[in-house]
Amino acid sequence: MSITTFRVAAVQAAPIFLDLEATLEKTISLIESAADHGAKLIAFPETWIPGYPWFIWLDSPLWGMQFLKQYHDN
Repeated sequence: MSITTFRVAAVQAAPIFLDLEATLEKTISLIESAADHGAKLIAFPETWIPGYPWFIWLDSPLWGMQFLKQYHDN
């Protein structure tokens, strides 16, 4: 029985909140960097795209509704 090993990478970074294009560019850059260092599996945080909806904790749910369309579009 042989054991196969491979390198993994865990991304600890922040997306560009509410900017899908910039976040995708950053994502590609991080993937390329990890791959250049030999990673075969690259894990990103939950909700990396479109980013964690931090605004839900700032005020009431009704207040946060103003951000939902832009958040959804991203």
